[in-house]
Amino acid sequence: MNLLRFLVLSTFLFLCARPGQAQRPVWTQLANKTQVPGYGVSNSATDLRGNTYTWQTIGGPSAIGSASLTTLPNRTDPRTGEVLAWNLDVCLAKFKPNGEVAWVVQGTDGTFTNQATSMAIDERGNIYVSGFNWHNFRFGAHTVAEAGYFLARVDSAGTVQWVQHLADYPLTLDKSFQAPQLATDAEGNCLMLGHSRNETSLSGQPLKVTGHYDAYLAKCNAAGKYQWVKQLFSTTTSTNVPAIAAQLTADAAGNSVVAGTFSDLLTLGTNGPQLDTTPVENFSPRNTFVARFDRDGQLLWTRQGNSSYVSGAATDYLGNTYLTGYSSGGPTAFGELYLMASDFFVLKYAPNGTEQWLQGTTGGFTRGVQTDIDGNVYLAGQHSGPVEISPFSLPASTGGYYDGFLLSYTPEGAVRWLYGVGGPGNLDNVGTPGLDAQQNLYAVLTSDSLNYLDGQPVAGSRNASVLVRLAQRANRLAGTVYLDQNGNGRRDATEGPFPRPVALTDTVSQQLFTSESPGTGAFQAFVDTGSWVVRPAVIPTYYTLSQPAPEHYAGHFSAYGQVADTLVFGLQPLSEQPDLRVTLTPYGAARPGFSVRYRLTLENVGTTTLPAGTATVTLDGRMQEQDISSSPAANISNHTVSWHYPTLTPFARRELDIAATLPVNTTPGTQLATVAEALVEADSAPADNKASLTQTVTGSFDPNNIEVNYQQLTAAQLAAGQPLDYTIRFQNMGTDTAFAVVLTDTLDNTKLQVASLQLVANSHNCTWRLLSSGVLIVRFPGIQLPHRSMDALRSQGFVRFRVQPRTTLAPGAIIPNHADIIFDYNHPVRTNTATTAVLLPTALVAARSAVAWSAYPNPTTEALTIEATLPTRGTVRVELLDLLGRCIRQQSVVSQAGAFQQALDVRAVAPGVYVLRLQLPDGRLVSRQVVRR
Repeated sequence: MNLLRFLVLSTFLFLCARPGQAQRPVWTQLANKTQVPGYGVSNSATDLRGNTYTWQTIGGPSAIGSASLTTLPNRTDPRTGEVLAWNLDVCLAKFKPNGEVAWVVQGTDGTFTNQATSMAIDERGNIYVSGFNWHNFRFGAHTVAEAGYFLARVDSAGTVQWVQHLADYPLTLDKSFQAPQLATDAEGNCLMLGHSRNETSLSGQPLKVTGHYDAYLAKCNAAGKYQWVKQLFSTTTSTNVPAIAAQLTADAAGNSVVAGTFSDLLTLGTNGPQLDTTPVENFSPRNTFVARFDRDGQLLWTRQGNSSYVSGAATDYLGNTYLTGYSSGGPTAFGELYLMASDFFVLKYAPNGTEQWLQGTTGGFTRGVQTDIDGNVYLAGQHSGPVEISPFSLPASTGGYYDGFLLSYTPEGAVRWLYGVGGPGNLDNVGTPGLDAQQNLYAVLTSDSLNYLDGQPVAGSRNASVLVRLAQRANRLAGTVYLDQNGNGRRDATEGPFPRPVALTDTVSQQLFTSESPGTGAFQAFVDTGSWVVRPAVIPTYYTLSQPAPEHYAGHFSAYGQVADTLVFGLQPLSEQPDLRVTLTPYGAARPGFSVRYRLTLENVGTTTLPAGTATVTLDGRMQEQDISSSPAANISNHTVSWHYPTLTPFARRELDIAATLPVNTTPGTQLATVAEALVEADSAPADNKASLTQTVTGSFDPNNIEVNYQQLTAAQLAAGQPLDYTIRFQNMGTDTAFAVVLTDTLDNTKLQVASLQLVANSHNCTWRLLSSGVLIVRFPGIQLPHRSMDALRSQGFVRFRVQPRTTLAPGAIIPNHADIIFDYNHPVRTNTATTAVLLPTALVAARSAVAWSAYPNPTTEALTIEATLPTRGTVRVELLDLLGRCIRQQSVVSQAGAFQQALDVRAVAPGVYVLRLQLPDGRLVSRQVVRR
């Protein structure tokens, strides 16, 4: 049995006796074996595909996986053989997801010492690296003549694209320049953080020293061109250890977070102490600072903590910031949060700088922090004493040395798992882990003895680093959903993936998962030991399941680390099912004097190609005819827009945007009626060939909102499977372009059939993911949404999705829903709550009336103001009904024809959803749903 197989098997047996461990080693690979002690992997990073990159310093004959590297011989004393100077080179390596070495790029000058310092990768797998070099440094096909510090960019294939000289090597140690920490944003720009004690330049950009110790933040694009260089802070004396800008992290929008430790008087500012100079008061003996900057390097906010060191920082996809570090003695406090006794801590900040939670324990210290796409938090660290984090623990290391550990928290700060790294009698270190899209961890372990994982030796030897992949969950289910065009029950070479996401479920663990969006057909899930049964949660309309024959796959995982990845589901289209779905969605509210924008979406949801045809949108007659426009161009006559669309193959979608202006004298409360239609001969579902839209003209409005198409459902509608359409709208109300927008919506699994979710329409290209908990995450990467002052119409966006309520809901049940909208990873904007109530079949729902009326504020806590325009004089009866149709408030008011206004006190009414009903003087009834908060 080889060493790796022994490792995996023995580790499984060891961990089986330790319930609660949530991760297993999959493979290990030699990451660094060098003759020079104290050097090795400086940084590692993992992309979402599972490729891991290491940036390291090597000396003498070295090994990375099976690749052998050499450097020039070290300089030694010929009399004693003592090493006088190490000849060191730098090396960048790429490991594939299976641990195989993809390529290695070595940087050398052939004469002296080079060192690796920092690295970062962008979303496309391009790598930025920084370090120290000697004269005539060669990296790939590029050479730097000057000794000093360098920055380089390497693409995912291992080609060095450019290398640039950053700053000269200092002549004295007292005047030092630090090679920068690196981070990247979604556009592939590189952000750099470092410090200098002497006046120098950063690639030609001057850096002035105003205090004893100054830090800088810089940004360059993918071509290496600098966009700006900012002086961040300075310290004024040299009597204490100065501020150390230790950590840099950035979100996809380019906002950066700088964190560090200081014991001096520290001044933060956007351009040295002359601007925004706010001294940060000193706490003894060490303090932590964190500062957030926008994409242009302007300071947004600063926070500080006492008695602590910073050792790591990270941001998640929502723009939250996580700091980790260790205590310098005494209680550790951040804002209102504090720990009385703690050796290490992890702290979460909201995007606006509000402290969310603080956790920590004794027995060790941390080396780094990382987050995954679900917001879970991962710490890497070392410990000598015992670590107790209920319900997990690690024993003290042996012989007074340090062991490593990995620790994970939920986004809310609850402990998920604790994992020990280390063995008897050696000094162990574990680097900040990387994560792929499936939440597998990739970590570099370094030891001065042998490397161990939970007591078992791993591949490698003394003074070596190994890269290990850890699967967080025990066993993997994976496969593909494909379009079985001929219905033969097997995937032929010409049959591609099913283009739309499909929901599947493991009926044993009750875990819900979907195939990928955009539709690649691929899916996977992670489960524990025991039985599993995987089947489609919902079969798409007009399709049948052709593979597998029993409609599911079943199996049993008897141990950890097992895989079932050949689960193939075939969906056969029913023949000749033409179905064109027409959707009409407004981008925003209808306001007097403003333009209104609509999107018409045509989608072939059937199984046969639809012929070319004509779609029409008839706008409300109140719209100003001369201001109606469309994109792409269409025929506009009176208030009707006619659009000739081409043939539509199955799954094809076409979109038309229409803009019109509402006259400034339109009365708020007016009901606008807009109709879209595209007729198809023998359509299987002709009802969805037409879309009717009713909009209420409003004055002021919140542009970030959620709406539902049905505020009330009857039992008959539930039984018929009437879906709910939710539209989440957003608008950039800031002062700069929004480069990324993320929407999150926590759907109620107990009231909605989450597996039935479909994306119906969207304003911009997006991807979406549905978590098993019912959380829908919609991302608009690279949206570049202009702000409202720049372009009011194009500053708006939306997503519209459809989901079915559970048919078992009882009368009186309420389905609430709200969403969070994140612009460029700033603080989330919470929408209103859209509610749908299940009603008894009574006369509670009144017929629609052309009478314009409104009730506000809605939701309310104290009173509703009711306004209407009455056609005749007479008595108006105002009623507030519960969802069972019972009247709980009633008023009768005699009013003249014309404007009518009345207040209804609801302070004594219990919070909930109600129906407000008006009986007009002519006997007509009008009603609408209101919410008492």
